[in-house]
Amino acid sequence: MRVHVLFDLIRVMIACVAALHLSHGQAMAQLAASSWPTFQHDMRHTGQASVVGPQSVNLKWTYHGIEGLRSSPAVGTDGTVYVGNGRNLCAIDPATGNENWCTFVLAAVKFSGVAVGTDGTLYIGARDNRLHALNPDGTPKWTFHTGNDGDVSNTANIAPDGTIYSGGTKQLHALNSDGSLKWEVVANGPVFTSSPAIALDGTVYFGTLTGTLYAVNPDGSVKWTVNVGHHIKYSAPSIADDGTIYIGTDGGLAAINSDGTIKWQFATAGRVFASAAIAVDGTIYVGSRGRIGQAPGTLYAISPAGSQVWSQPIGDAFRGAPLIGLDGTIYAVSGSQVMAFQSDGTPLWTFSTGARLLSSLAIGSDGTLYIPSNDHNLYALAP
Repeated sequence: MRVHVLFDLIRVMIACVAALHLSHGQAMAQLAASSWPTFQHDMRHTGQASVVGPQSVNLKWTYHGIEGLRSSPAVGTDGTVYVGNGRNLCAIDPATGNENWCTFVLAAVKFSGVAVGTDGTLYIGARDNRLHALNPDGTPKWTFHTGNDGDVSNTANIAPDGTIYSGGTKQLHALNSDGSLKWEVVANGPVFTSSPAIALDGTVYFGTLTGTLYAVNPDGSVKWTVNVGHHIKYSAPSIADDGTIYIGTDGGLAAINSDGTIKWQFATAGRVFASAAIAVDGTIYVGSRGRIGQAPGTLYAISPAGSQVWSQPIGDAFRGAPLIGLDGTIYAVSGSQVMAFQSDGTPLWTFSTGARLLSSLAIGSDGTLYIPSNDHNLYALAP
């Protein structure tokens, strides 16, 4: 049995046990069982797709939004694509690229991606200091105010027990499915876009701009903290099958053991402003930001032991997290382009948009790759 299949089965078992402990008054939230229900696919942020993506450039359609798209899309169980667009959350028909609906959420969506729950509820953060929950038809369900002046720029995550985790200005909030506060943890610095990741044992991980990685128990108690020695900005934690946590910093990629000790630190040529993706064999893929007049942006393949497997220069600033297809193809975001590589680093193809890509990719159940660009367009590349 393949390792990732085994862990999927374990995750289902954990979810079932958690369901038995829920009170009758609390509805299950959980992530939807779709091809890409949230940022980096799953609650651990592995970036692993369950389908094969495009092997060549085949533009299926282009959806033109109101403003530049900086929100990572998500896909519902029926294939609908959801993306933040200016002050709106929009639902896009996956077959045609037509707009099913757009809902005004009162404030601009900055970098927060969309998360889709099992009941179809949509979660997105905005610049009104709130996490918004919407019904599947786009009507408002509830909002949670962080209590502070600060954008909700990270993507919410949902644990198997139904708890919704969302980062505020300097807090991690745990919410019940009705939007009420369960508990909060005050951090030592801005959470910014470090979307919380959830391990199979329920531990929640998030990073702060000060360079601290937090591990928080499901009851809200802080398990441990570790300073990785560099700022954490734009990068969210990614959790491997063995429990190792990977997070990008100004200095490179840090690997942290589940007990809070530093496993290794891999130095990159530029700052890592993106989250990592973890392949089935444990290889970690992460990109570094290019420096003007110095090193270009680079995509790295790193072994679980912390050694470089290969690297590829990709020219420009690297912000979006890589996505890994079922066949091992890596889709990387660089500047205004998406590049596809074989698992050994061999380039496959490049697709250019009209502006920088400031968020991550998503993929549909049929292998269609969704690319949000700051040129106001969402591109769909057919497999």
